[in-house]
Amino acid sequence: MLLVAGAYAFRRAGLRRYLLTACLEFAVALLCLAPWALRNEMALGSPIATRSNFGIELRVSNNDEATPDQRVNYIRGVYGRFHPLQNAGEALKVRQLGEVRYNQLAVQHTETWIAGHLERFAELTAGRFAYFWFYPDPSKIKALWGALTAILGLIGLFLVWQHCWEAGLTTSLMLFFYSAPSYLVHVGARQRYPVDWLLTVFSVYAVSQIWTFCTGEKPGQMGARLTP
Repeated sequence: MLLVAGAYAFRRAGLRRYLLTACLEFAVALLCLAPWALRNEMALGSPIATRSNFGIELRVSNNDEATPDQRVNYIRGVYGRFHPLQNAGEALKVRQLGEVRYNQLAVQHTETWIAGHLERFAELTAGRFAYFWFYPDPSKIKALWGALTAILGLIGLFLVWQHCWEAGLTTSLMLFFYSAPSYLVHVGARQRYPVDWLLTVFSVYAVSQIWTFCTGEKPGQMGARLTP
């Protein structure tokens, strides 16, 4: 999706040049991931390029005892029941079945649970959506800062759409496709870290635009007047 959005944004600058650059970026990414994929082919029997534990996380996050909050799940013992890092029986299954097969069966088990608990799954998904953007961190300061940058960041994104819809589309795709997997598995404070910088940039942009609207002057004018 980002590749298509970029192709549209750079169509006037030369599509051929853009595609060559994109192919180079893909080649570098594949080159960096290739040793890990080869290692997994030899060790696990499958050329996994990133991570193999989606099945585990999906099952820990979607069951009768689960909550949307990763920290709460750990405290309440949900990890102890389902996760092979805390459950010796599950660890033995990983050893017997292999990591890849174990995760495949975990996905199948969770799909069966979801099919029989659609209302509960929808409730957990809605909670994870809310916690991704407004995580209830035990630290009130961190929780407040996270909520503030989420609100101002989304306002800033809306204003970016108003100013330049191509930039708004590209950054919206980044935020959506990064955050989407977190709506399926339990959320912790660290899930939002990789996009916090972007939300902070949008927050600053939102504040500057609000300042301009309220005062009728550009954000730098006040400082210029005060400088001797």
